[in-house]
Amino acid sequence: IQLSQAAELFFILKSDVYPNNPRITFVQYTENGAEVIVGLDDTLQSNKQDYYDYIINSGACGAGGNGQTDLVSGLNVTLQEFVNSNAVPQIIRKVYLINNCVDNDIQDTTNGICHELFNDYETTIESNTGRVPIDRVALNIPAPSARANNTINGDSATYLDCFATLNLGQGASGICAAENDEEISSQDYSQFFEIDSECYDEQICNFAGRANPNPTQSPTLRPSESPTGTP
Repeated sequence: IQLSQAAELFFILKSDVYPNNPRITFVQYTENGAEVIVGLDDTLQSNKQDYYDYIINSGACGAGGNGQTDLVSGLNVTLQEFVNSNAVPQIIRKVYLINNCVDNDIQDTTNGICHELFNDYETTIESNTGRVPIDRVALNIPAPSARANNTINGDSATYLDCFATLNLGQGASGICAAENDEEISSQDYSQFFEIDSECYDEQICNFAGRANPNPTQSPTLRPSESPTGTP
């Protein structure tokens, strides 16, 4: 289910007609490490259907884990892909994170890792007008507790808050939260892809540019709240 819904998200974002054909990197991370499966300069970028089929047939999801999720490596690999391809004109600087489990290195906000990642994604990329931020959308769907001891559990509305939520409520970053119902279904994901839903309109398909008034400060955290729904 996870792979098919990741492919569906890709299909929503991708077009075969330039300039509405953004290049999309597909990155997978496991319990230890991450790798770029399809890079921004891959030939699959020119064919939407071939790219979709490749995700379905060649991607991997749910393997490994053992109570560990190395999202930090995934984010670092993704950031480097943006750095390496900064001159490519089709780039939309935005990252979508499909999460079922927790990376405790990010969840523990006292160690500074989430703060560093936030600042890296706000300040690393340079343009002729200054530094430009990379927006982040976290799609949090808790894994069943019987399948993962590091499931997001009841924290889907706040997991990655320190990374995805911005100062002053700016931009197209944020969290789409799924209900913790002890299962993963296609509906858990598809609810986020419904036109006119808040997640679809305000997060997934919002590509509005934004200024970066205070790039060295971590975001103000929202108060904890219960998840509002069921990638």
